[in-house]
Amino acid sequence: NKHVKDLGLISEQISRSDITSNYQAYFQDTNLKHFSSDVLGYVTPWNNHGYTIAKLFARKFNYISPVWYQVRLETGSSGKISVRLTGGHDVDQNWIAEIRKNSQVAGVSQTKIVPRFLVEVTKAEYYVNLASNSKLQKGVIKKIVDEIKTQKFDGFVLEMTEAWPVVAQAKASLRSKLNDFVEDLADSVHDLEPRKEIILVARPATEEQSSKNTYFKGSDFSSLVNAIDKVSLMTYDFPSNGPGPNAPIGWVNECILEFLGNTVYAPNADDLSKKVLVGLNFYGKDVAFDGQMRHVLGHDVIKILDEQSPQPHYWDPGMFEHYFQYSLDVHDPRTNQVRNEVHVVYYPTLKSISSRLELASNLTTGISIWEL
Repeated sequence: NKHVKDLGLISEQISRSDITSNYQAYFQDTNLKHFSSDVLGYVTPWNNHGYTIAKLFARKFNYISPVWYQVRLETGSSGKISVRLTGGHDVDQNWIAEIRKNSQVAGVSQTKIVPRFLVEVTKAEYYVNLASNSKLQKGVIKKIVDEIKTQKFDGFVLEMTEAWPVVAQAKASLRSKLNDFVEDLADSVHDLEPRKEIILVARPATEEQSSKNTYFKGSDFSSLVNAIDKVSLMTYDFPSNGPGPNAPIGWVNECILEFLGNTVYAPNADDLSKKVLVGLNFYGKDVAFDGQMRHVLGHDVIKILDEQSPQPHYWDPGMFEHYFQYSLDVHDPRTNQVRNEVHVVYYPTLKSISSRLELASNLTTGISIWEL
């Protein structure tokens, strides 16, 4: 019956017991939402707990995106490119009904179900074909629109981040054609009754990286800003092999500003920034001093804390994230000896999450969580 703020848990100074004693607890009012902008939560078939979280806290989410579908561009029996939609077997209409019921206000559901459709290709050049072949575009649009209508979704998330660099490398002029395809797809979805939404996944880049960035970027966003409803910006997986957080807060800030570009000074800047959902990672990474790295989820961190009892948790003031160290005795088969292996674990805490929510609030963006 007490909020984490009242318990003093949103702090730079935290202990192992602060986490192990509270990680399964939550505030009794599951409808209370402090963050005023839009929130999207991704749910994956390989993490059933995410489905439970989405139902329990449905009112906190404007969008729930189950990662279900693949739009496969592949070589058909005739040798031509065919379009095949897979993943429909994961659809759970009972779960969708529960979310819609749990998120109701005055009888109207507040949470929109927008499954992710991932465009996959068997050959990279098929992205080029998608940008230039109107018949192929119509085939992809029909597959997605028909599925949205059949399943009565509220829209969808489109992910094809690799398409832009492949197309740009093949022929720069085709980049605008790829954006035209996205706009046509958006128009087809918007024409449905009731109107459906399209959210586009985009990889981020800082100002320094932007000149070399061939992924979907701020200039593409400007050309599509009136066509798409939201952009899910992947501000996690900071490019680094060494110890460190997935998303240093300074890097996140730079990526947002670079993506918004000149629109931050436009008269309708708040309306534009509200279309951006800043990525928030609910996972961390465990890096050994020899360079080996693995991503870790909450249960992995709890296991490490229980078995290794590392002390203390350090606050990184430059990255705005906590980390801790632990060591393992590892058998080295090359020397047939046991060596001590030191690890550094960065994982989101209440303080680091709160800092990123504050950044998003200041920039009037929403957030997208990978994953619940």
